[in-house]
Amino acid sequence: MDIKSEITNINWGEMFAPLENKLLMALLVAFFLPWVSFGPISMSGMSIPGAVSDLGALVGGFNKGDKPFTLHYYLLFLIPLSSIAGAWFRYKKDEQKAKLFTLAAAGVFLITFILVFIKAGTKIFNGMSFGGLISLIVSIAIFVIVFELHTKFTKK
Repeated sequence: MDIKSEITNINWGEMFAPLENKLLMALLVAFFLPWVSFGPISMSGMSIPGAVSDLGALVGGFNKGDKPFTLHYYLLFLIPLSSIAGAWFRYKKDEQKAKLFTLAAAGVFLITFILVFIKAGTKIFNGMSFGGLISLIVSIAIFVIVFELHTKFTKK
């Protein structure tokens, strides 16, 4: 079976049936919503790497060409890619790959959030917009569901 016929014959009801896939799609949508907002300026997860790179070039121009390292911000693009891959592998019933990509999507956001939280402290919530808050809540929910933490902390 070729890839074109495989894609056109997707059972969308089955694709979105698992809770994990619903959360991955919410994370995917939240990636394109504003994460950071400073007055009239807002940035989505999609625009953060380019904005940081542009600011780095601007700062580097003032500091005799010392350009800060901004390549790691492009790792944010793993969020939508891993979300799509995780949903696809869960649809294809490959649970190990689905779990790996699901955790990668949520993990990239949570690691980024934790690193910014370490640098900015609670001030992070002053500039955080609704897309960032949705991503935070959904990423935590993904970890709770995938690791079945909700069953481990309930009384037996």
